[in-house]
Amino acid sequence: MIAFLILFSIGKAATVISFEAGVEYGVGDSPQSLVAVDLDMDKYIDLAVVSQFSDFVSVFRNNGDGSFMHLANHSVGTIPEGITAADLDGDGDVDLAVANYASSNVSILYNDGAAGFAFLAFYPVLNHAAAIVAADLDGDYDADLAVAKFGDIDSSSVLILRNNNNSTFSVSGNFPVGSEPHAISAGDFDNDGDFDLVTANHIANSVSVLKNRGDGTFETAVDYAAGLGPKSAALADPDNDNDLDLIVADQDENKVTIRWNAGDGTFAESAEYVAGLAPSSSCAADIDHDNLPEIITADWQSNTLSILKNIAGEGFDAPDFFLTGIGPYFVAAADFDEDGANDLVATEYGAKRIMVLRNISYICGDANADHSINVLDVTYLINFLYKHGQEPTPCDAGDENGDHLTNIRDITYLINYLYKHGPDPICPST
Repeated sequence: MIAFLILFSIGKAATVISFEAGVEYGVGDSPQSLVAVDLDMDKYIDLAVVSQFSDFVSVFRNNGDGSFMHLANHSVGTIPEGITAADLDGDGDVDLAVANYASSNVSILYNDGAAGFAFLAFYPVLNHAAAIVAADLDGDYDADLAVAKFGDIDSSSVLILRNNNNSTFSVSGNFPVGSEPHAISAGDFDNDGDFDLVTANHIANSVSVLKNRGDGTFETAVDYAAGLGPKSAALADPDNDNDLDLIVADQDENKVTIRWNAGDGTFAESAEYVAGLAPSSSCAADIDHDNLPEIITADWQSNTLSILKNIAGEGFDAPDFFLTGIGPYFVAAADFDEDGANDLVATEYGAKRIMVLRNISYICGDANADHSINVLDVTYLINFLYKHGQEPTPCDAGDENGDHLTNIRDITYLINYLYKHGPDPICPST
């Protein structure tokens, strides 16, 4: 069953963005955030979900087809809010680190290589730990941790936990940022080969950019205005200029702020786009097969995901809203079913569930689903209609003239389009 169907023009063709009906999986109370990563070394993307008021992480194994099996719940600290995944002990598999808000510490869970996890240690961070990210911050080829934390209004900072390369971590710095950082991301903003940091500061209505000096210490934070109540800061290159821009979900203003990278890690220019009600998370991923990232937000008050279509790297369309479960709070994108398309997963904060949405978007006229329109689509339709070949997937991808039938007329229509300057393939309007 197709749950969602949205049409977008992409020059000489059009894309239908659609998702199958969401599949839900039970987790703990108030799932806050998650990571989508291969946890069991089988090359399929698995999930680890933080449940804020159950004080545990739920681990789900991908069955290889985009469906998931719950493996276990692992206890962490009190009111966990943030989670990150990386090889923390250098054994080749992906471990987990969790930021615990109320117990003001970080939990480290080490992977046995098969998505089984053992708790090793707590690391105190003094103030409320709200978010965490893993990256090689000091250039020694192991994964360090950066924790966004806050207490009193003037005590917000990023704490660096340096990897000692022996399954332990040591505090190596504390760097002030804007008030109440609720999210943190790592990326090379100034293209100098090391990881910089950015926080989304909910009370300060700003993002703080920390440039790495190359040794895991950071320059004084530079603050840039966001909208009201920023809750996340995703990184992507939506304008295709080979540097990372900041995509901020402004929860209290129902919009997204993009801070454009000038190429040197400064972000003076910005743009704003409408999202759903109370967007609490943002991510960027190519949804429509044009090799440019869309913006996706989790809108926890309107029970929607917003998808803002990238317009050839020149900005974004108004959002289209996709209904989800109760209170979508965090969204991530990954190819769960190995079909070459980015699927979506969202936590349902108000329902003790997560929802997985399988992407079945297609380009009108692309009968063989290779994300282009050419003579191979003509051959595919001939084989389907006259040689017992496979049906186009979805079937509407073979309906080139938009008359809700797939027949010889569609073959003629496509040949005219490809070789005789005929009209563009037409997406069915159902």
